[in-house]
Amino acid sequence: MPLPPEQVKFQEAIQQSTRVDVERFHEDAGLLTQLPVLVMTVKTWDNTGLRASRAQAGKSGVNYGMDKRKDLEGERGGLVVLDPANREFRRLGNKDIYGPRGIEVHGEHIFVGTSKGVEVFDKTMQRQGTILDDFGYCIHAVRAVEIDGSQKLIMGSSRLGTMMEYDFATGQVERRWVGWENGFPQSHAGVLVTASEEEYEIRIEAGGEAVLFDKSDPKANLEKLTTSRQASRINGIFITPDKMILATLFSGQLIELKEVSERSRPRVIAAGLFNPHSPQLIEDNYWAANTHRGEVVRFGLDGELICSYAFSNSLVSEGKIPVWLQSIVNIDGLMVAVDSTRQELVVLDIENQQRTNVSFPDGRWAVQEVTSFES
Repeated sequence: MPLPPEQVKFQEAIQQSTRVDVERFHEDAGLLTQLPVLVMTVKTWDNTGLRASRAQAGKSGVNYGMDKRKDLEGERGGLVVLDPANREFRRLGNKDIYGPRGIEVHGEHIFVGTSKGVEVFDKTMQRQGTILDDFGYCIHAVRAVEIDGSQKLIMGSSRLGTMMEYDFATGQVERRWVGWENGFPQSHAGVLVTASEEEYEIRIEAGGEAVLFDKSDPKANLEKLTTSRQASRINGIFITPDKMILATLFSGQLIELKEVSERSRPRVIAAGLFNPHSPQLIEDNYWAANTHRGEVVRFGLDGELICSYAFSNSLVSEGKIPVWLQSIVNIDGLMVAVDSTRQELVVLDIENQQRTNVSFPDGRWAVQEVTSFES
């Protein structure tokens, strides 16, 4: 299947730009000790190629007590803490979380995006509540921010392509932004999502694929919005110092929003990426995981591609697992990436071209997102 024109153009830009192989960075195990205690979401992941390779290497794995099965609520998982000083992982609490994805630590609370909303815990994993919304399914990203003196939580739904602004004071979702109504109506597979019967019929009559979205009952759309049919699927959110909202869309865009509102039209910083995640603003550059190409991409403030950083893995090159750079995060000047194995945390000092790795010890679980355990 030929690539869409935007992806062809972006691939050409990658080939013409500077490309750095992070495998050539100098190993420095001391990088890990420069990080604070980390906390991460993990969920069940059935990858036979990875498990076989781990068994062959004599890695028996550690049972974290999480029930490995998938049911109607979604994939089970939980939270795991890494103490960088001794490279030791431990499960945080003993509560299963259904479909854990994005994570944010804010003050004494931990916010975890899940299949059915945002779970709120204290740092001992005592559940404090659940944030629910009609559009709040498959929350891939959660970020806390103060706006005009009010504490907000920005949440991104990958399933329904919606960003929500929750107000801590009112306990309500005050505003929403629906991506497929604001410039991003097509999924990465070219399926149109619309609430307009006329647009739906035009696409179908032309021989294309479309989903007619029922806004009166968002939950009713879940079954027909399978992965290939999800438009404006929000996989990552980052709040800049001046309160602009960066987001990555699975369909290939890195965008910037001034606010979460019904008709907010975003600026497209970059397009044609391959299922991107984890937008970042580091000093004067935009960064993102170009996930399905196993690389990190770096842009200037004008959106011009500056450089790409390629991650390689023997299991990928041997065809045992697909290439998939799950997420990245900048913590205290170091970049922490979850590589294609979904088991390996790669810590990078980009400026000094140094790196180190630490392996999650249980091959039955996939790391989703990592953040500092300190607020």
